[in-house]
Amino acid sequence: MLIKQLNRIFLYIATACLISSSLHFKTMADSSEKSRETKIILNQKYEIDRQRIIEFYKSRDIVGMEELAEQIRKIWNKDDEQYILLMTNISLILKNFNFDNDKQFGLSQKYALLVLGASTKLPIDTELALVLCLNHNSGYLGYTKVINREVQSEEWIKERAYKAKLWLHAWQRLEKEIDRKFNFDDPQNEIELNVAPPPVTGLPSGVAPESIKDPKLRAEYETAIAKNTEKIQKANTQNTLRNLDKRISKRAEEFIIAEYSIKPYNLKELRQLLNGYQIGNDRKIRIVKAVKKNTGETDEKSKSTIVTPATKPKSPNTTKPMPPAKPVKQRKTN
Repeated sequence: MLIKQLNRIFLYIATACLISSSLHFKTMADSSEKSRETKIILNQKYEIDRQRIIEFYKSRDIVGMEELAEQIRKIWNKDDEQYILLMTNISLILKNFNFDNDKQFGLSQKYALLVLGASTKLPIDTELALVLCLNHNSGYLGYTKVINREVQSEEWIKERAYKAKLWLHAWQRLEKEIDRKFNFDDPQNEIELNVAPPPVTGLPSGVAPESIKDPKLRAEYETAIAKNTEKIQKANTQNTLRNLDKRISKRAEEFIIAEYSIKPYNLKELRQLLNGYQIGNDRKIRIVKAVKKNTGETDEKSKSTIVTPATKPKSPNTTKPMPPAKPVKQRKTN
């Protein structure tokens, strides 16, 4: 199942890359030939790296995978679709498949942090996949157990806050994309498997527009097809986002609660982080309440009210990282 998901991500970002390259050629006519040559070379390099990832996955060669990741970091620009795609898949493979090596989860997180911290234009499904690769510093999941540890280092404290920001940023993006008012049963959102052409044509549903000779009727039919396709896209998008929400929201809460339930406790920092993102006040209150229960903290500052800010918070992706579904499918109606 995961390999199919990875292949879909490969196809999704590769398609975006081709579109980006096409626009580049149109705006850089004076160097079009050089751009084509560069594009061919990069595509060849991308395909070689992609095949090597698959080979290292099949052989469970973590040494080869790590060496390849370092090569990719040096060759590709951090905002290149190819870089995002290759590093995301390496991170996901190391996270989800057993390489029988203690390093694999640390490497998975390392590569996820590199993409999350350096790439500024991540697709939402890629960002959500990458935050799932972040490891728990505390080493546990849940709401009740508190791990009794000595005070952590300054580096650990900064990393905890940074990971929380990444989770909250991805969670906020998901929340903003979901249309909570969208009703799949609303007649206005009803979709057709095959759009019917104008009745006067006498043609069956799903016929190609080219079959209609009258230009006006053909245009009417094409408009109906376009509207139906838009409905399908919206329904598929909302269905995918809601499925992601069921998984991501729970994991985000668990992660943040777990990290802030171990020493050094810092409810003030936690509230400041939560106040910077629009994830819903009920969720923020639930997180703080769980952390207070786990840590036993009852100071007066912990009683302050959480308020969602009106301004958009700064993305943690602009922060330097410390030493990361599938794309929506269009249903063909004709």
